[in-house]
Amino acid sequence: MSIMGRYLSRVSLFAVLVALIAVSGLDAFTIVLREWDDFRGDYGFVQALGYALLLVPVRLMQNLSFAIVIGVLAGVGVLVINREWEAMNGVGLSLTKLSWLVIRPLLVVVLLVMVVDELVARGEITAEEAQK
Repeated sequence: MSIMGRYLSRVSLFAVLVALIAVSGLDAFTIVLREWDDFRGDYGFVQALGYALLLVPVRLMQNLSFAIVIGVLAGVGVLVINREWEAMNGVGLSLTKLSWLVIRPLLVVVLLVMVVDELVARGEITAEEAQK
């Protein structure tokens, strides 16, 4: 892989990671807020937070598609704002080649997540059992 390919891969993966953390954090926050009405007796904030943390692995996989879209748009947007996209295009990389260099590492991530999703037991069932 060329230096530009590694750079574009790193930019796109980092942007997707930041977007995934942001989306999943907001999702976990909304789970805790939905549980707010159920706070009474032994069930309080700590238990709701534990319930939200049990759902995080499943929610990460569910939110990955949103994070990829947001991350790719943000990553390419940063490259365009800093004029790096134009510089790489000016060096001789076509728009198709640049797009492929951005998307290629994300396809690997999607394939890994699909394999993990199929092979690993879902934590959602455990979270629902813990809540009961």
